[in-house]
Amino acid sequence: MQNLIETRQRQATRRMYEDIQKEHARLMAITEHGVQKYHDKWIIGELAHKFYKSPATIEKIIYNRNNLNLF
Repeated sequence: MQNLIETRQRQATRRMYEDIQKEHARLMAITEHGVQKYHDKWIIGELAHKFYKSPATIEKIIYNRNNLNLF
């Protein structure tokens, strides 16, 4: 039973990481007049607010600086 709970938690965490990375890529791809519209620091702050995480945690997720063996 404990393994099942851990597996579901890992799957949920993996989905959250994927969602954060997809949203980061989407915001980075937005351009206006041929120039990236949003600065990376703004994007990280926006994702931190949206996903209830600290900016440092968002950076770790985006740049794969986490110590979790999820992927």
